[in-house]
Amino acid sequence: MFPGIVSHRSLFEHRAAREADWCNEDRWLVKSALCNTGDTVMIRSLMTSDQWRQATKSVGRCPDNWVAQERFATCPVQTSKGPIYPCIGVYTVNGRAAGIYGRFSSNLLIDFAAVDAAVLIVDD
Repeated sequence: MFPGIVSHRSLFEHRAAREADWCNEDRWLVKSALCNTGDTVMIRSLMTSDQWRQATKSVGRCPDNWVAQERFATCPVQTSKGPIYPCIGVYTVNGRAAGIYGRFSSNLLIDFAAVDAAVLIVDD
């Protein structure tokens, strides 16, 4: 398997924001339910206290619009331009996989500035 890519058998836990103690447990991040570009990902350790306070207010106002996801460490892929961090996302419709996307960044947080990447699936 390509370094830094997670197989479908080891997906990380996710749940409705109201069902996880994301405010107090650093193992969680929160993001808007339809986030696929990382622009709404909120990780306490990467934010100032003022930013975190605003984030908790946003989630508190409309908790059904947010999900908590277990944090994980992405292994960088070494390139001639330095390390890059890959991200694979799966679109779902009614709980079933409906598409896939790939992105990468030179930063740990894959956000709106990340680069889109082709995802190729090899049939073993």
